[in-house]
Parts: sequence; structure tokens; C-alpha cells
Amino acid sequence: MDFLKNFDIQLEKNVYFVGEIIKGYATVENVENVKVRAIHLLLRGRGHAEWKIMRNGERRTVKDDQHLLEDKLILWGKGQETLAC
Repeated sequence: MDFLKNFDIQLEKNVYFVGEIIKGYATVENVENVKVRAIHLLLRGRGHAEWKIMRNGERRTVKDDQHLLEDKLILWGKGQETLAC
């Protein structure tokens, strides 16, 4: 994407809890005119926990991943049919 000078997403907080509304803003700065039909946002969230335990004199690692969020939004424009990811 050579036409983009800057693309940034800033959230109001670093951590969100269940039920909270995620708030922030997106900045898109381009170096030339570009035709745009829509701006889509895909949110994915996951949790990861990892710790080490000793069992029978042996050091083991326990870890788990959880899928927490997957949401697709159109920020600007039309085109629900183009949301396939």
C-alpha cells in the first residue's frame, strides 16, 4: 500500500473488561487520492496464560489460550457482502 502515509488506531484504554464499550479512533493519511468504497474493522481478542510448576522434581509449563472476541464492523461506506475475512 504505497499510497498510505500513516495508518493508526488509538484506543482510549489499554485494557477493557466484559461489557465495556471499546472506544477509540482511527487515523488514515494518504499521499495521493484513492477511491475507497468502505473501511472495515476486524476486532480479534484472545487471552493467554502461562506458568511453570514443579511436579516430582520436574519443571513443567502449563499454558492455555482463549478466544474472547471476533467482530466485524463497517466504519465507513457500504458493502455488508464484502465483510468475509
